[in-house]
Amino acid sequence: MRIASEQDLDRAVRILEKAFARVPAVTGLIPRRLLARGGLYELCRYCVELVFRGGGPVYFSDDENGVCLVQDTRTFRLDGRTSARIHLRVARRGLGWAGAVMALLRKKWLARLRTREPQLYVWMIGLEDPGLGRQTIFEFRKSLFALSDRLGLPIVAENAEEGNRLVFTRFGFVCYRETRWMGKPVWFIRRDPEVGGV
Repeated sequence: MRIASEQDLDRAVRILEKAFARVPAVTGLIPRRLLARGGLYELCRYCVELVFRGGGPVYFSDDENGVCLVQDTRTFRLDGRTSARIHLRVARRGLGWAGAVMALLRKKWLARLRTREPQLYVWMIGLEDPGLGRQTIFEFRKSLFALSDRLGLPIVAENAEEGNRLVFTRFGFVCYRETRWMGKPVWFIRRDPEVGGV
């Protein structure tokens, strides 16, 4: 796993775009007129840029098949001007104004319910070729677990897909909160670092 540079950002966006093109829960957030004009690219760009500009690493798998967006909450900071620019762009080109407002509300709602301790917050993982996904996911798991153990920080995420929640559970994550957003389940999951680190 390697950390993306500024030159890698478009590649990271393209991987997420390809990954989430198959996910109706994501494409359904984007108005049809914007979806036809690259709205999914813009939504993925929003996610990558928000993490990258805030200092949270954007990771590539060694085989370049996967991207993982992570925030170390101890150091993640995004200034108001940059945040406004990123949010305005996704409102105009990706989600539309109503969608952008809903995304901000959801983001704030999730943050309020998430554990408050310092953590490695995994925002999203996307795979360009799901056929190679198992190897890529194992690589991310191994690298993130080692980082978590070394830093003494839990890995925290949210998930709205039952199948994904079961995969995380098999990897040693536990659900510490379950709730609903607009009628759909959301699971808050975590994996604590191993004592003593690596």
